[in-house]
Amino acid sequence: MNQNQTGSNVLGNLLNGKFEDCTLTTRQVNRLVATANCSLTPDQQDEVKCFFVFNEAPSMSTRFAFENAVKMIFQNKPVLDAIIA
Repeated sequence: MNQNQTGSNVLGNLLNGKFEDCTLTTRQVNRLVATANCSLTPDQQDEVKCFFVFNEAPSMSTRFAFENAVKMIFQNKPVLDAIIA
């Protein structure tokens, strides 16, 4: 993961369909978010959903948990490739 994709920019970048230097389709973003959401609690999943649907900022704990889940996906190249293929 490069420096542009770390921190709180992950949610904002995904909202805009960006991943590193690539533009993702809506389907690719949805698959990436759905996969990351699997490791969140139901309440955190709802907060992430509200972010993408209503642009409501999630709590810091939810943001942290989501970003950690995305980081784990980014580090697993075969899983990432399958998600965004």
